[in-house]
Amino acid sequence: MSGFAQHKILGQMYLSLPTTHPTVKTVGFLVEFDVIKIDEAMTKNRAFASIPIAGKPIKLPVPSYVDYFVTKVVPARASDVRDIAALICENGIPGNLVERVKQILPYPEIFPIKLKERIIPEIRRKTFLDSWRGIFGTTKYNEEDRRKVIRELEKLIKSKNNLVP
Repeated sequence: MSGFAQHKILGQMYLSLPTTHPTVKTVGFLVEFDVIKIDEAMTKNRAFASIPIAGKPIKLPVPSYVDYFVTKVVPARASDVRDIAALICENGIPGNLVERVKQILPYPEIFPIKLKERIIPEIRRKTFLDSWRGIFGTTKYNEEDRRKVIRELEKLIKSKNNLVP
């Protein structure tokens, strides 16, 4: 997780996520909201994937789908937006997303802000589909896939399981 920084605050581990659009608020002092709490469930629900490095298999921890999804939404970089679109297109919105957001984000109100102000507008851009397909110009994703992702994200924001506590 290159670019990520770990911080221990009052005995709790947090990940500070690199972002091109930080969500910052002043509350008597400057507070950066783009952090995720590393809780017991995050480590317990991870899996290990074996990847070859220099010809030898190395096992690396991989977060659960819902935790991975949250770690993509919070920084909301262009590459994260493309990943989010692919994740939703291939796997849908994680089932326990709302509950998990409230558990691992110290400031869960940033989640819908990231969706509304950064992710959905980026996916709506006319150039997004070309960017999503990548430099090899795959035909895997099309306009209908893009519209489906936007619908799913808008439905998530409007859901009765409000993302903000």
